[in-house]
Amino acid sequence: MIVSRLTTRGVAMCAYNPCRRIALLGALVLAAAGSALNPAKADWEFTLNPERTGAALGMFLRRELGIQHSLLGPTPMYTGWPPRRVYPRPAVRQAPQLRTTRLDDQNLVVNAPGGRWVKLDPAETGSRACLLMRRGDPTIVISLAAEPVGIEAHSTNGSLLAVSQAKMKSLPQGTVLPRERKLATHGIQGIAYLANSVTSDGTKVHYSIWVATRNGYNYSLAVYGEEKYKSYIDSTMYNFLRSIRPIDPHRIARAGDNLDVAHNQQDRPR
Repeated sequence: MIVSRLTTRGVAMCAYNPCRRIALLGALVLAAAGSALNPAKADWEFTLNPERTGAALGMFLRRELGIQHSLLGPTPMYTGWPPRRVYPRPAVRQAPQLRTTRLDDQNLVVNAPGGRWVKLDPAETGSRACLLMRRGDPTIVISLAAEPVGIEAHSTNGSLLAVSQAKMKSLPQGTVLPRERKLATHGIQGIAYLANSVTSDGTKVHYSIWVATRNGYNYSLAVYGEEKYKSYIDSTMYNFLRSIRPIDPHRIARAGDNLDVAHNQQDRPR
C-alpha cells in the first residue's frame, strides 16, 4: 500500500514542500478510498474502523504536516468516513455579569461586576465608601466614595486631587506616580493617578485612583491590590469607571438640602 510505505523521513520532506504536501494528501485520500473499496488488499484499518481512520487522517494532516491555515482561511479538521470537513468554531466570549446598584443619596447608578466580586459592608471596615467590593485570586478591592457636600463647599478637581495624594503619601512608603490624566464618565469630569505603598508585612500595594466633583457631589474611586497585578488593577478601575453614571445629571447638591458641609455627610431622607 502507498500509505504503509510512507516513512517518517518522507513525511518530514513533504511538510516543508507545498507541492509534495499536496501530492501526499492525494496519496492518502486515494489510499483510504482504495482500501475501503477493496478490503482484501487493505493493510490499514480503514475497513476495520473507518470512523477512527478518518479522524486519524485529519489529525495527521494538521499535526504531522503542520497544515493550520491557508490563503482561504483556517484549514478544516476531518472526521468520520468518508472524511467530512469540520471547521473549528471561534471561542465565544461570555458577557461579564453585572449588577445594577442604585445610590440615591449620592445620585449615582453603578453597574457593579458580578462573578467573583462580592459586596462588603463599609461600616465593618470603618470605610466611608458608599460601595465596597472585593474579589479573590487575585485579591483586589474596589472602593467608591460619593458625598453630596454642596456647591457652597467650592470643591474642585484640583483640590480633591491634592487631598487624595496627600493621604496616599502618608501611607508607609507611600509614593504617587507622575503623569495624572483626565478621565470622564457620563459627563463627570475627573482626574486619575497611580500610587504605591507597602503594608506592615512588606507586601507592595498598587492603587489606581480617580477623583472628581460635579454639581456639589465629590467622587473618589480607588482600586487596589498587590503591585504584581497592577495591570489588572488599572484595567479594573477604567472598566468600573465607565459603569458609573449620575441618576439625574442636572441635580445640584446644596448646603441647605439636609447637608452637613463641615462633615461632608448627608442626612437620611425623612
